[in-house]
Amino acid sequence: MRGGVKRIYNGIPAALRAVPKAGEIILDTLGGKLLVSAKRNIRDQGLIDTGAMRNSAYLETSRDIGSRLKAQQASLASAASPGAKSGQPHRMKRWANPSRSPDAGEAKVAFAAEYAIYWEFGFLRFSRSFNGPRMMARPFLGPAAEELKRTATADATTVFNKVMGDALR
Repeated sequence: MRGGVKRIYNGIPAALRAVPKAGEIILDTLGGKLLVSAKRNIRDQGLIDTGAMRNSAYLETSRDIGSRLKAQQASLASAASPGAKSGQPHRMKRWANPSRSPDAGEAKVAFAAEYAIYWEFGFLRFSRSFNGPRMMARPFLGPAAEELKRTATADATTVFNKVMGDALR
């Protein structure tokens, strides 16, 4: 066949198109795992009174910023009921907003409840039974990140192989 064109399918164009998609799916997967683990830590440590802090959690990526509004609305709706510990409903006066939106290739897990940072990093609590101030801290996001760090490589590899396998079929 002289001067003819022969088409060879090798899958490289499909694989190249799948790489950005794989990166987005990996960010969503790892961010979702971090969010679920942090919420589980909040529950396990008994930090749930009205549920406002747990429900204010959100995952934000460079292509999805709508989840913050959904989390705030859910938190406000759940905060109308009285808390199990305090007996008082918690009404948010303000929300802690992130300093910036995530860039491409970033995912952000955050809590919109204004007091979440105090549980994460600690605060002084005055108590008569302990004769003065006592440092209170029950971190939930840091331990979740440490847990994710141990499994992130395997999880990302699994997602990447699945996406590439689907693209090359």
